[in-house]
Amino acid sequence: MSEARILKRKKPINYLEVYDRNTGGFVGSVVDMTVKGCRLTAEEPLEPEVVYNLKLNLPQPIQKYTAVNFDAVCRWCKEYSRSLMSGSFGMGLEFYKLSPTDRDLIELMLESSWFRDWRQAPDYESIRKETGFPEK
Repeated sequence: MSEARILKRKKPINYLEVYDRNTGGFVGSVVDMTVKGCRLTAEEPLEPEVVYNLKLNLPQPIQKYTAVNFDAVCRWCKEYSRSLMSGSFGMGLEFYKLSPTDRDLIELMLESSWFRDWRQAPDYESIRKETGFPEK
C-alpha cells in the first residue's frame, strides 16, 4: 500500500479554491487533503505528470499568511461519470518541493476545525470559537 493511502485524508467543511499562480485562473476546489497532496474537482482537466504552480486561499489567516503557495504534480485526472458531476473532473495532486513554511501552514490548516475526517460531522462550536462566526 502506498504512503498516500496510509495518510488520513481530511475534507474541508467549506469550499477551498485553488488558483494557478502564473495566470491567476481558477483551477478547482479541494475535495480532500493530506500533508502529501490533495484531490480537486474542476470543470477543466489538468494534464497528468505535469508540475503546476498553485495557490490555495486560506479560509482565515494562519499566523500572518492568507494563502499557501505550492507546486504540485497532477498524478491522475478523470472525468466524473455520475450525472450530477458529468462535465467535471477529479484530479489527484502530489505536493512537489513544499517550502517548510507552506508545509507548516498545511499541517496547521489540517489540524484546524476547518478540516474534518470524512466520517466526522463538522465541529460547529470550534468553528464559532475560531472565527467568531456565526455569532450566537
